[in-house]
Amino acid sequence: MESPNDTYLTVDFHYNGMFAPNPLVYLDRMRMSVRNVDFGGMNYREFVLWVSKLTRRSCDNLYYCSTHERLAEGIRRIDNDADYFEFIEDGYMAKNELRMSVYIDHQNEPILDWVDKKMLTGDKVSKLVEDDDTNSYISNIMECEHEPNEEVHTFDKIVDDEFLNKLCGKPILNSNQEEVNDDDDDVSDEDDEVMFLVFDENQEYDKMVVVLGMKFSNPLELKICLTNYAVKNGYDLWFWQVVPPGYMQFEVRVRTDGYVVDLNIRQCGCRAWQLAGYPCVHGYDAISSLNRDPEDYVSEWFTTSIDASCYMYNIRPLNCSAMWPELDYTKPLPPKNKEGYLEDQQ
Repeated sequence: MESPNDTYLTVDFHYNGMFAPNPLVYLDRMRMSVRNVDFGGMNYREFVLWVSKLTRRSCDNLYYCSTHERLAEGIRRIDNDADYFEFIEDGYMAKNELRMSVYIDHQNEPILDWVDKKMLTGDKVSKLVEDDDTNSYISNIMECEHEPNEEVHTFDKIVDDEFLNKLCGKPILNSNQEEVNDDDDDVSDEDDEVMFLVFDENQEYDKMVVVLGMKFSNPLELKICLTNYAVKNGYDLWFWQVVPPGYMQFEVRVRTDGYVVDLNIRQCGCRAWQLAGYPCVHGYDAISSLNRDPEDYVSEWFTTSIDASCYMYNIRPLNCSAMWPELDYTKPLPPKNKEGYLEDQQ
C-alpha cells in the first residue's frame, strides 16, 4: 500500500506515558511529530519495528485516534495488517487533514473496556451495579470474559485399591450422601466445570486475600490486591517507579527516596552496584524497564573465564621442616623471658 499523491501523513506519537479513565486521557511524558515518512509503504510488523526503534521500548499495544475526535470516542487499536491499513486510510480522509495521533500503552491496560463502560448509560449501568457483589464472588468460568482454562482430565480409580487410595485419598461418604453410579449419564456437565474466584475492588482492604486461580481484569487489580494483603500482614512491598530522563540514565524512586542509575557506566547512587559488582534493586528495575537481561550487567569478575584464569596455576607442594636442608647460618633463638615484676604489677 503506497501513499497517494506522494503526500505523507504527519503522525504524532505519544509514548512513555499511561492511560487514565473517566474521562479517557493519555498522560504522556514524551510526544514526537514525524513527517516525511512513507507509512503507507509499511505493513503492520514493519510499523511496530519502526516505532520500537523510535521510542526505544517494546510497542505491543498501539492505538490511534484522529486529531478532531475525542480520545474516548475515536480511539482504535492497531493489532494486525487490517487495522494498520484502516489507520492509513483514515489518515488520508479529507476531514483528518493528513494528521493522526498514535498512542503507546506500556501498562497493558484494558483501554477498549474502559471505552465500552463509558458508553453504557441508563438502565445498563444500574444493572451492572446491582450485579456486583460487595465481596469476592465465585463466577462460572464459561461466563467470564477471560481466556478459557485448559480442560481438566480425570481418571477412574479402582475402588478399595490401597496404593491408589494413599495417592488420591479414599472418598468418604456422609450418611445423607448416596453413592454415585459411574454409568449414570444423566449428570449435567455443568457440575464438572472449574470455578475460580474473581477479584472485587470494592472489598475492604483488610479482607483481600490472594487465592490461587483468582481472576483479575488487569495488572493494576493484582497490584492493589498484593499491596493491601501486604499492608494487612505487615509485609514490606514497595514498587519502584522508573523515570527515564535521558538515554540509559534513570531515576528510580519510591516514596521519598530516589537514586540515579546509569547503565552506561553501571553505577547506582546507592553505591551497592559498585561494591558488589552486580546490579542492585534499583539497577534491576531500570534494566527490567528496557526488557533486558540483568545478567548482562554483572561484572566480568563473576564469570567462569575469570575464575578459571585465577586458578590455572597449581600451588607447589612443600616438605615438612624435618626434610629441610641444614645451613651454616645461626639458628633463630627464642625471645628472652623478662625477670621481675612489671610496673603495672608492683
